[in-house]
Amino acid sequence: MNEGLMGYRIEKIQMTEEETLFYSDAEKDRERGCIGHLRGDFGRSGKEFHSDWTDHAGAEEHKNDAFKKEIGSLIELLRMDVLPDCPRMFSYCCGHEECRNSHSHTDMCWGFRILTDQHAYYLRCTPILGEINFYCYAYHRDTLFASLAKERGLLPHCFDRLDGKLITIFLGELGYYPMNLLIDEASLAELNREIGATKAQLAAMKCGSMYGWNVPGADPKAYDENGHLIPDKTMEGEAR
Repeated sequence: MNEGLMGYRIEKIQMTEEETLFYSDAEKDRERGCIGHLRGDFGRSGKEFHSDWTDHAGAEEHKNDAFKKEIGSLIELLRMDVLPDCPRMFSYCCGHEECRNSHSHTDMCWGFRILTDQHAYYLRCTPILGEINFYCYAYHRDTLFASLAKERGLLPHCFDRLDGKLITIFLGELGYYPMNLLIDEASLAELNREIGATKAQLAAMKCGSMYGWNVPGADPKAYDENGHLIPDKTMEGEAR
């Protein structure tokens, strides 16, 4: 799902570890760069809009004017599509069954991811009158994906080569980012050595970018030190 929100892209999560990012976690929030969260509801009528912000400890340096401006603009834009009122939130969510959140106390809960250059937002929607209808958790993107990479034994990003040109693969994203730069195999290997990438990690990152980040082949343990798939391991199979 790729839907434009005037410069923002709202999508489903790509890794099982992301399902917990829609909730507070006192032990991991600091390490993952959680800046804070916004929560809100649509009142008794389902047509109102009430919200309040909660800071999370340890990410004060990221709560700057640029962040405040961005999240303010994001919420305004989300109010046009996802958060206008309770009935329309419900309608939007029902159109994205793949985004149901499995960690909620109710089946009526959906989770969406929004990535920007500097931040990662995880929007949890519960279109039920009388409940908190939404939470939006904000993370410093580089800090978050560095933490998730560490948990996975992977890298926040790595480099590859396609048709002789350099491409970048980012953890948790399908596809790749092309770079208009010709590169040979030796130079590519040097770039990946500089970021400390092993051959097993590179193979897992490439698999994740193509087949999804929850398949067995997206785990570096599926490969030997030369980046070859260990027998009986498959690049496509049941989710982690």
